Amino acid sequence: MKSEIFKPEDIANIDDHARAIEQLERLGNFWIGQDVSLERKIIIPPLKVAANLNLKVNKSDFPAIDINKGAIGALDWSVRSCLAQTGVEIRFHRADLTEEMLKNIRKGKNVVIPISIWNHLKRPLELEGRVMRFFWVNDRKRLRHGELRQAMKSDFKVEGREGEDWFFGDAEFEDGVKPLESADPVLEKDLCVILPLRQKYYVPESAEPLAIRSKKDLPGVLREIPAGLEEEFKIGETARVKLGSNIIAVINTGVVDKNRRHIHSPLIDPGFEGSIRTETVHGLDSIDLFLYRK
Repeated sequence: MKSEIFKPEDIANIDDHARAIEQLERLGNFWIGQDVSLERKIIIPPLKVAANLNLKVNKSDFPAIDINKGAIGALDWSVRSCLAQTGVEIRFHRADLTEEMLKNIRKGKNVVIPISIWNHLKRPLELEGRVMRFFWVNDRKRLRHGELRQAMKSDFKVEGREGEDWFFGDAEFEDGVKPLESADPVLEKDLCVILPLRQKYYVPESAEPLAIRSKKDLPGVLREIPAGLEEEFKIGETARVKLGSNIIAVINTGVVDKNRRHIHSPLIDPGFEGSIRTETVHGLDSIDLFLYRK
């Protein structure tokens, strides 16, 4: 098998990434951008991925740091909740950005950058306007251990009982084997909050394109999952939660066994109150919630 050639620009990207992290850390433990829009209206067929779509961005959509490939690679993104609940998942790769695009962003110009959009529904999706936003969290400052337990008493509340409606998540090792025999067991505990899901809704199959502009459109679209119906894409709910004004939550979008995962709409804003609506595939039955204090 032919090996990949490591190019000089890859070294530059690594250096730019490290410098971007330093600059982002000066902004605090998290940064959240504004919604960004598609260049034009599109229709995506059922259960398909549409590639080479254009997203309109400018300098104001990114944090106040040096804009380059390494910096863009340090950011994450989150699809608008109302769109995620109708099966919209956006994929973005920094490698698709050209130096010309980056230069124009730095100059403050409006620029279109390429993205892909996955339609998880069994009906066409019509999309236009605002679809996602960029964000960043400092995972080195994620609330863990004693800090996480303290936050559960003040900045983050979950309705219900520990062990039933929510759990603390501990480190897991494949086949139960720890990578280091000397690992401190205290540091392997209380790494996140696990919230079980009540899988409640789905979007029925239809030939007519679905267009969602805000959460007000959802009640006429979502249907309760009838007994015996197995859907790959489901909309669920957690127990009611309440976030303080100085804390955010991020859903872990990593893949677990049998390709179960939450799609790429992970961001829960400061001050959120209510049940978290979730968008999952392949039967994920709980989410891991990571917490960050500003």
